[in-house]
Amino acid sequence: MPSVWFLNLDADHELARPLGYAPTDSVRARVDAWRGLVRGDLFEPGDIELMHGTPLPPEARGWPGRAWCMTPRARRSLSTAGALRLGPVYEQCCDPHGAWLENRPAPALSPEELQRLHDAAVLAAEALDAAGYCGPFGLDSYAWMQGEERRWHPLSDLDARYTMGWRSSELAPLADRPPFAPR
Repeated sequence: MPSVWFLNLDADHELARPLGYAPTDSVRARVDAWRGLVRGDLFEPGDIELMHGTPLPPEARGWPGRAWCMTPRARRSLSTAGALRLGPVYEQCCDPHGAWLENRPAPALSPEELQRLHDAAVLAAEALDAAGYCGPFGLDSYAWMQGEERRWHPLSDLDARYTMGWRSSELAPLADRPPFAPR
């Protein structure tokens, strides 16, 4: 899916003056001079740029919103563009000492557990948004055996960042690693 970009290459100026920042003509000219180069490095086919104060094209509604730097001005500009997009569920495989090794697709979760995980992700997204965060996040959940009964907790940790094993093509296992085999 394409993304909507807000190339606020003047983010350092905004962050230095967070209240009521507006770029000057000379700052706008410098940003415009760099914009094409940055587009070539960041944009994937189909991505569009949203200029501050311009409406979002109708076909871009629901596309992920990205920014050079997720400043308050970028968040406001992208607030109508971004939508919660949940990636696939992966099992995190660790070595005997707890160090991450890889992610495996499609862990064995029941339909009820998948719904509880989805509900936890929506709740986490709402809490992060209320705190002013707009960006990638990951949830950790865990399962354990209690006697003969499998137990599961949908949210043990919330990471407001990209998660281990993330790839630009979604959360995919690292294909260049050998398959995980517990010792």
